[in-house]
Amino acid sequence: MNFRTENKMGGCFGLCRTNCTSAPLAISLSTTTSLSVGFHPGPVLLAALLIPLNYVALTFMRERGFTIAGIAPRFGILFCALGCAFGGRIANTLAYEGASLASFKVLMAAFVALSIVLGLCPLLLLAPKMARIRRAGLLEYAKLGTPNNTGTRIVSVSGHVKKPGYFEVEVGKVTIGQLINDPEFGGGLRDGRKLKAVIPGGSSAKVFKAGEKFKLKRKGPDGKDAEQEVDMLDLPYDFDSLIAAGSMSGSGAIIVLDDSTDIVEALANIAEFYAHESCGQCTPCREGSLWMSKALHRLTHGQGRKADADYLVKIADNIPGGRTICAFGEACAWPVQSFVGKFKDEFLAKGLADEERRAAAAKSTDQTVETKVLAPCL
Repeated sequence: MNFRTENKMGGCFGLCRTNCTSAPLAISLSTTTSLSVGFHPGPVLLAALLIPLNYVALTFMRERGFTIAGIAPRFGILFCALGCAFGGRIANTLAYEGASLASFKVLMAAFVALSIVLGLCPLLLLAPKMARIRRAGLLEYAKLGTPNNTGTRIVSVSGHVKKPGYFEVEVGKVTIGQLINDPEFGGGLRDGRKLKAVIPGGSSAKVFKAGEKFKLKRKGPDGKDAEQEVDMLDLPYDFDSLIAAGSMSGSGAIIVLDDSTDIVEALANIAEFYAHESCGQCTPCREGSLWMSKALHRLTHGQGRKADADYLVKIADNIPGGRTICAFGEACAWPVQSFVGKFKDEFLAKGLADEERRAAAAKSTDQTVETKVLAPCL
């Protein structure tokens, strides 16, 4: 009994949009379990186009001063170029010659080599940290940081600061204010600007408003826990303190927003990202992220409503809480909950301004129409 399937568009599945002369993808299964696969360079070419995605790791390496950052991607491009130039032709030749599994071996060897080279980039980021751990020993390394928040961490500071970048710090030994204003880190806000908000742990973390104060439990001089009021900029950058303040350190990405920021525009940008990235499997996340993005699009394009602020919160409140199979539901809802909750006046003002402008335009239009209708009677 034989079973045979063929892709009539060729091994590239039509990606190359040309009249393919190479063999189509063909898989033959029989009682002798023979396997014949014809290969086309189209998929490898597609893989080559994905190499720029590695820019994230290379950016980290550049900030950390690795000179190999200029070398590693070239090896990756070289492997992909060789695969595009020769991989498909060699594989097809081997397949036609009857070497059924040899084509698979060539294909896998090329991709394994490419994966190893590109995989070195993020691994090199950990090299200095691992070297320090090895020299100091695990127990000594654990003494760094603060109790229950030990070790070091690489954090990024971006947004409206003079020196955006990546910095390795002892967990809990520096505050948010130091990370923003210290010359060794962010270097302070842009000249003439004031702080408006801080997103402490990536776009999904709940935003902090400038001047916020939090009541945290800390040990007093007598060693007992006591409730203390802490300003947002004085919060230690560790896991426990940020959770106690109602947010999280998340990915370690601190985004600084000064008083030039349009909060509604900022949230619209975040919501659009999450609406695009939702996989769509869970209804609350799929529909909720899209509805929030559409509502914010209205607010940023002159079609807002005063009721949109409460509308956004109502949607965001109905996404998290175990209604989705992964944490993406929380990730898209938390920014909306916190932005609207802490800057609701800006959302209300923008929606009200849009309503008043539309009402004025409609009234002007009605008056114009009425004048045209009455004119012949005068």
